[in-house]
Amino acid sequence: MVVEHLNVSGFEKTTGQDRPIVKIILPTDLRSPLEIIRSNERAKQENIDIPLDRVIVDYSLVDDTHADELKSSMEDDWGQISPITVRAREENGEVYYDITDGYHRTEAKKRQGSETIKAIVLYGVSDEEMYDLRIVAANSVRSVQFPRIAEWISRSYSQTRWSEKGISVTQAFILSLTDRETSYKVNTQDLEGVKKWVKDKCRRWQRSPGYIYDVLKTVEAADPELVKKVRIASGGRDREQ
Repeated sequence: MVVEHLNVSGFEKTTGQDRPIVKIILPTDLRSPLEIIRSNERAKQENIDIPLDRVIVDYSLVDDTHADELKSSMEDDWGQISPITVRAREENGEVYYDITDGYHRTEAKKRQGSETIKAIVLYGVSDEEMYDLRIVAANSVRSVQFPRIAEWISRSYSQTRWSEKGISVTQAFILSLTDRETSYKVNTQDLEGVKKWVKDKCRRWQRSPGYIYDVLKTVEAADPELVKKVRIASGGRDREQ
C-alpha cells in the first residue's frame, strides 16, 4: 500500500511534471525491497532495519574521532536515534544500498559489530540524483566536507555530454562565472547548456557557483592522499560509477 506525498525529506519537492510523484511505503506493504525496486516506483520507506553488509559506503572520507563518538553514543539506552538515508538498487539480482546521508553513523554501527542499521530507504533514485542528495547532506562534519562535495560533484558532472567533450568540471564552473567561450573552445549552444546545468545544480545543492568553484579549486590543490582516502564497508564492496 502506498500513499502519494509531495514533500518528503530526501527528495526534492515536485509537482510530477519533471519527475514522478514520490510515494510513502507503509508498514502494511509486504513487498520485498527487490519487488519495490522492480516496480520502478519513486518511493520512500521510513525507519526500517537493513543489513549492514549490503550498505555500500562508496568513496568517502570518515572522521575517526566523530565515528568513535557516535559509536559511544549509540551504546547507551537509546541506541541509534537518527536513521541513515540510502538509495536502494538492484545488482545481479541482489539489493544493495548506497548511502546518501549517514556515513559516520554507518561506520559507528560497523565498529559496534552490528548486523543491521536503521535507515530511510529511497527507491527510484538515479545516480545523478543520488549525488545531488549527498551534496545537499554534506554539511555535518567539516573536516571531511570539501573532499566529499568535490568528489560527488565531479561524478555527477562526469555523466554529462560536456564532460565527454573534454570540458572539466572546474572549467564548467569557470564558464558559468565568466564568458570565456574561446578559451575552452565551447560553442554557444554548449556554453548555454553548461551554464544552465551549473545553475540548476547549484539551486538543488543550495550553494552558489562561486562557492562550488572554490571547493573544487581547494581540493585540487590539496594533498592527493588526503582527498583519495577511503573507507570501504566491511563485508561490502566499493562501487565506482
